[in-house]
Amino acid sequence: MLPAARKRAAQLNEAGALFPWRTISGEEASAYYAAGTAQYHINADVSFALGKYVRATGDEDFLYREGVDILVETARLWATLGFWRSSNGDESFHIHGVTGPDEYTTVVNDNLFTNVMARYNLRYAARVVRSIAHDSPEAYAALVERLDLDPGECDLWERAAEAMHIPFSEALGIHPQDAQFLEKEVWDLSQSPPEQRPLLLHYHPLVIYRFQVLKQADVVLALFLQGNHFTDEEKLADFEYYDPLTTGDSTLSAVVQSVLAAEVGYQDLAREYFEQSLFVDLADLHHNASDGVHVASAGACGQRSSSASAACATIRASSASTRASRRTGRR
Repeated sequence: MLPAARKRAAQLNEAGALFPWRTISGEEASAYYAAGTAQYHINADVSFALGKYVRATGDEDFLYREGVDILVETARLWATLGFWRSSNGDESFHIHGVTGPDEYTTVVNDNLFTNVMARYNLRYAARVVRSIAHDSPEAYAALVERLDLDPGECDLWERAAEAMHIPFSEALGIHPQDAQFLEKEVWDLSQSPPEQRPLLLHYHPLVIYRFQVLKQADVVLALFLQGNHFTDEEKLADFEYYDPLTTGDSTLSAVVQSVLAAEVGYQDLAREYFEQSLFVDLADLHHNASDGVHVASAGACGQRSSSASAACATIRASSASTRASRRTGRR
């Protein structure tokens, strides 16, 4: 799919490659750009999956021969999509006009998930290129010729990654989903009866976009995939803020919410979300199983089992008790 991804990036005036959010043959096939094509984070998602594959299999031959092409081209996309901003002598790198995983909030600036995952993508690309240069000079020479790689590109990627803007609200002690998210009114989901769900089938997108309301995990997904970059306190605060705003209208969400709920101490809630994921298809919870299996939810259930078990083992009884008290009043 890389040739089509390169073509797509060029169509959007960017360098490198941009993988499609929805496709049949490698070409972007999203009907509604705001909730589809604008999800540039797919580039980092593909690179993250590549990194997971190599780590699990040790298949460095694939990484050096073909996988690195994906990393270089996706990193190039971030380098041109993002831009630098100076303030009081400090430089920061920003990514504007994108949509994160949450499709109820579209075309925003500095989506936290996108920035966090792009940072990973940039760092991983630079690390792999430098590793090839050190371990296999012949493979590196072929890479430079094949991709017309400038050695200075790695420096640029690392610099952008280190300066990546990660939104944080000192007032609330949480990571805003994007630059403007906290300026919106909060959607009170307790006043949305079951017959009005999912929201996207009963409200115009322009109505939904005006509110703090999530179709699926966004910041919480970043906490899951890049958890080592967040403190336990940050994870707890973010989860407690965003979980009540998350509708679960997407089946991509419950497993991720389950893992984080277990990690921050809400064991009953973790089990509740896990059971929702297990029965998405078995009980046809979204009334569309006849159209096919919700494969992302099904596949994530196994990941949730191992991740949540590990998280539960690290939670001390006193900490869990404190966190349980904070659960009072939440849905």
